[in-house]
Amino acid sequence: MNIIPNLSLKKRKERIGSSDIKYSIFAIGISAFLWILYKYYYPYPNLTFDSYHYLMNMHLNTNAAGWPVGYSKFIKIIGSHSYAANLLTGIQYFTIQLGFLFLFITFRLFFSPRKWSSLIIFIFLFINPITIFCSNHILSDSLYLGISAIWITQILWIIFRFEPYMVITQAILLLILFDLRYNSLYFPIITVFAFGVSRIKTLWKFVGIILSIFILGTFIQYTSNEMKKISGVNQYAYSNGWKQASNGLYIYEHYYKKEKTPLNGQFTELDSLVRDYFNKPHQKVSLFYPDQEITLGSFYMAVGGTPLYSYMQLKSGFKDWSLDFHRTAPYGPLYRSYGNYLILHHLTGYLKYVVFPNSLSYFTPYPEIFNKNPEAFSLWMDNIYGKVARDWYKLTTLKVTESYIHFREIILSPYPSIYTAIHLIFILTFILFIYLHGFNLMNRIQIYGIMIMAMMCLGNYIFTVLSTTSVLRYQPSIIAIEFTLAVYFIEEILRSEKKRA
Repeated sequence: MNIIPNLSLKKRKERIGSSDIKYSIFAIGISAFLWILYKYYYPYPNLTFDSYHYLMNMHLNTNAAGWPVGYSKFIKIIGSHSYAANLLTGIQYFTIQLGFLFLFITFRLFFSPRKWSSLIIFIFLFINPITIFCSNHILSDSLYLGISAIWITQILWIIFRFEPYMVITQAILLLILFDLRYNSLYFPIITVFAFGVSRIKTLWKFVGIILSIFILGTFIQYTSNEMKKISGVNQYAYSNGWKQASNGLYIYEHYYKKEKTPLNGQFTELDSLVRDYFNKPHQKVSLFYPDQEITLGSFYMAVGGTPLYSYMQLKSGFKDWSLDFHRTAPYGPLYRSYGNYLILHHLTGYLKYVVFPNSLSYFTPYPEIFNKNPEAFSLWMDNIYGKVARDWYKLTTLKVTESYIHFREIILSPYPSIYTAIHLIFILTFILFIYLHGFNLMNRIQIYGIMIMAMMCLGNYIFTVLSTTSVLRYQPSIIAIEFTLAVYFIEEILRSEKKRA
């Protein structure tokens, strides 16, 4: 099984200088054409619930909030040059495309796939409607997806062909990702692994690892201090505590009757409220059917009247239900501890009622904002959040022709099934690649490159299943990596079978 042609550095440079330049020109040209065509029919940005909160955080210029504030800062920076919403969405789209181009060219350079494989990967990456529709939303997803593609590609360069400046650029990219989404919390593990296996001097390994840890540690400490100023509690990600407690309650409903009395200690009052809630008529929810609830798997942390909100109201004195950050943040540490307790004392239930259903939804992610979703094409008019959006972007409407909304739904509706197929094909081809001893004919650095991309995919799965909700808009960069590797594995499997015949 001849996995990798032994190309010399000179030949690789020749490939960069010829066909890859053509690929780059085509990628930029096609991306520009598709974006211009798209904006002709969809001239306005899409705004959904999260969009208004990012805009409000930008308006308040806060340094800590329910989500990382990096995207709100990004909106403000772009707005300092132009308030045109299409400038922001255009930057988002081309960040994704340039990130994919960097990944594509790098993969060709270091792994030398055949022309047909390269062409299939190219078409999937650059003629893909979901990146356009995703980019048109005022959400952190597009920026995060593009920069994460650039970051993982930078990691590949560190192990294949290190240059000292990469110590700094990698750390900066990692910092930006931390300030955009919590999903990047597992990225430092990949950073440490990459520097650890790279063929560079020990000093550079040490500097690369320490610099990344120092910058992220400083950022986390700064964010925690800002969180304390606003909410009174020193913590980095309070929503993780609410999510952990919510996961615990999905489990606890199936076990609480077997435990005769409420928990003692710091959880006694909260646990009593939980038991009272479950003993009374209440909405039945399950992570096996998250699409039946508007929260997509976070019911207990997002719906008023549930125990976590009842406890907050009891202790704070607020009578009304609110998702206000200043009210909810102080309860993050207690809820994290409570959720951890419920999970650790019901590990079988955790696997059955949280991990397993979340795994199913990971492989078939929910369309969420990519369904018909008329909200994305209607501007909030009756609250302060809508006023901030209207004033910032000088918007009076988001409306487009109904047929275009319907067309968007038709185009995007197959994607959950497409992503299911890609996940499964990636896993199966990876297993078959290993079974056929594919790694035996690769050099050590190439093996590390495959391992790093696989770690990215595995880390995303674990983080999503344990800590968040699986929705379509979170996955394009991971799917890009899985698709690229799957096509490559198929190429090598076919080559192996041809030689055997």
